[in-house]
Amino acid sequence: MTDVDADVLIAEALLQAPGVAALVRDRCAVKQLPQGTDLPALVYQVITSNDAPYLDDESSVSVFRLQVNPLAVDVPTVNHIHKAVAAALLPVRDQVVAGKRVISVRSDGRAGFDKDQVTGAWTRPADYLVTFDT
Repeated sequence: MTDVDADVLIAEALLQAPGVAALVRDRCAVKQLPQGTDLPALVYQVITSNDAPYLDDESSVSVFRLQVNPLAVDVPTVNHIHKAVAAALLPVRDQVVAGKRVISVRSDGRAGFDKDQVTGAWTRPADYLVTFDT
């Protein structure tokens, strides 16, 4: 079974990249931001986790789906945050992150834009598949 804490720790470490932090600073949270958080910000969560043995021995990998949700007052800023996240995540290959060897990170689609009618915040979820050694 996948270590869910490892998934969240890897996601957190990946999203602390300087390019992302420069845009959202400390306004990055798992699942939900505190009420009244200034924008732009980033919310993320591990959607699914699966073990995927690839050899008939004790070696195995796990894959988790990381969903990121940039929040901003306008669509161009949402897109700018997405570019920073992609620049931080997609080049990761065979690197140790949060004590685990991350084999790869790949994009797995984006949903459409959505505007919260109460706060006026724009968002557009995007998913990434993170593969790492267990």
